[in-house]
Amino acid sequence: MKPNILYKYMKLKRGLDVLKTSKIYFPKPTELNDPFDSKIPVHDDIPVDQFISATFKECIALGQTWSEIKKLIDSCVDDTGQYIVKTKENNKKLYHKFTSENNNAGILSLTEDPFSLLMWAHYAENHNGICLGFDAKSGFLAEYDVLGKVLYSDILPHASFGEILKRDGSLTNKIFFTKYKDWSYEKEWRLMANRGGMSHIIPSGISEVYIGLGVSKEQCDNVLKICSALKIKPTVYKCKTCNGKFSLITEQLNYE
Repeated sequence: MKPNILYKYMKLKRGLDVLKTSKIYFPKPTELNDPFDSKIPVHDDIPVDQFISATFKECIALGQTWSEIKKLIDSCVDDTGQYIVKTKENNKKLYHKFTSENNNAGILSLTEDPFSLLMWAHYAENHNGICLGFDAKSGFLAEYDVLGKVLYSDILPHASFGEILKRDGSLTNKIFFTKYKDWSYEKEWRLMANRGGMSHIIPSGISEVYIGLGVSKEQCDNVLKICSALKIKPTVYKCKTCNGKFSLITEQLNYE
């Protein structure tokens, strides 16, 4: 079940820019901190019947005639049902197109948990940053087609050219929504955009703001000032350490 609110940890300056401009950056997969992110091995192991079926559907969608489809299939499969060299060349072109499209996608990484000590340290300037809570039900998250929960595994997913030809949701999950199990503490959800490496405009969907425990009172006042200018004012909290526990507590800050 999708949470009501999903959170984004970030540096204070970047968070203030998001609040001011209603724009947020979607990095490309190559900009992320996991070297395995969105990269899966592709094997040239398409069963002939799967290849023919996928090719037929693809060609029909492109408006090709039966004679054109038959000519294409005949050029790729010999009389014994084996692939010939031209198929390998076609697969290389398909693979390059496939990886190029993946590398240009935009990924906004979010989390269910605004109280993670590790994520405050890793992504929010050692607790000197900010964590924005986005309304996942009625805010900008609800307007995107691809919002999904990351699955964690100790097995690296693989794909075949047949799966690339089919272009279904299972391949998308393998590529963009599967990470190694050591990342599971992040409780990540991902919002996908067709183009990455750029900022996307968002409507006002920020319902909560958490300020890191190391942020000064002056900066807290600045956050409140910026939030007060928003169409819908988010609830603003200041994080503090909890006495006797490895955990954070919060104090709600009031607008003037």
